[in-house]
Amino acid sequence: MGTWASLRAHLGSHVHILALSKGESERTLETAEAVGVAGLYPPDVDFRRLRQCISQSLQGEADFDPGLADRAKEILIGMHDEDTRIRVGGLSIDVRTRTLSRWGKAIRLTPLEFGLLLYPARNKGRVVSPSELLEAKWGDSARKGGTVDQVKGCIKRLCKKIEPIPGNPRYLRSVRGRGDFLHDFLADGPSNREA
Repeated sequence: MGTWASLRAHLGSHVHILALSKGESERTLETAEAVGVAGLYPPDVDFRRLRQCISQSLQGEADFDPGLADRAKEILIGMHDEDTRIRVGGLSIDVRTRTLSRWGKAIRLTPLEFGLLLYPARNKGRVVSPSELLEAKWGDSARKGGTVDQVKGCIKRLCKKIEPIPGNPRYLRSVRGRGDFLHDFLADGPSNREA
């Protein structure tokens, strides 16, 4: 993992990394996510599919082989209880304990950050505007002085905590002029542009 992290630090976030793996190693899958791999496929991937993955990577999209994506979920985050957990890619949001983990590693969030993440998670596939988030999470205080800028600032802090590469968001995606949505790159493939 240290080698990959050094490579990522040296190359910067503008370089897209594609990886080939059988997905048998928990460490390999963890490393792929941690360094923000844009594509993960088995070694015997068809060249045409690999070219498509490269093209999607250049557009900023993550693209994982469905079998590897399922294996990654199973190995790294295990089976899940839909009533108390919401899964988005490698993120596991535990509604009951109000905790968050990425690939099994805890991420500390403030109560406000957790609420701002939970709202789009419960509205998966839909763009949520900053004013909607303000009303949903600040409630009455929004009418008593809460601002959209406060929401946007909190979203930026949240991205720094949950994204492997904050400058190239994988989970919390923005749609210019409309708002943000939570993207499950393991389930959905390329981001939902019509979200």
